[in-house]
Amino acid sequence: NGSWGTDQIVNVRNLPRIAMGIFVGAGLAVTGGVMQAVFRNPLADPYILGLSSGASLGSAVAILFGISFVPLSVSQPLLAFVFCLMTMFLVYTVSRMGGGNVRTETLVLAGVAVAALISAVVSFLTYIAPSDEMQDIVFWSMGNLGGDWTEVTIVGCIVTAGVAIMLTQCRKLNAMMLGDAHAMDLGVD
Repeated sequence: NGSWGTDQIVNVRNLPRIAMGIFVGAGLAVTGGVMQAVFRNPLADPYILGLSSGASLGSAVAILFGISFVPLSVSQPLLAFVFCLMTMFLVYTVSRMGGGNVRTETLVLAGVAVAALISAVVSFLTYIAPSDEMQDIVFWSMGNLGGDWTEVTIVGCIVTAGVAIMLTQCRKLNAMMLGDAHAMDLGVD
């Protein structure tokens, strides 16, 4: 039996943040482990490969230009995801320019270069943005665990599904860490 103030502070404000932090942390841990296994490189992460920069660019584009018939709460994460995927394909394409095969070192170097370029574009968009939009871009870049139980439920479902999918791929990921030749010997495409 707590007071109204205790209910607001604990249940409405802080408990959703704690739950969001748990889901986000679990999602980042699993994806970080998967990226390191796939690239056989302990340095592989969304920042090194430029994926976070691509997502920031998508978010900045959504904030500044938006999609008139879609609310920002939908278009911002959607464009962040799309731009993240486009960045992944760009990094992969740049890393293939040296030849047919993609070496891990080349992929990481291409990711660093693309990340620097995209970060410069995001900085430019932040510079030219009006005051309100500039604050939104900076706020997105810094991150936020705030939200209500609806957002926690959405994030929880997505992270739980992603973790479940990755758990089904443990054998293949372990084989990939041994190298391409050993992974193919073990039946991994």
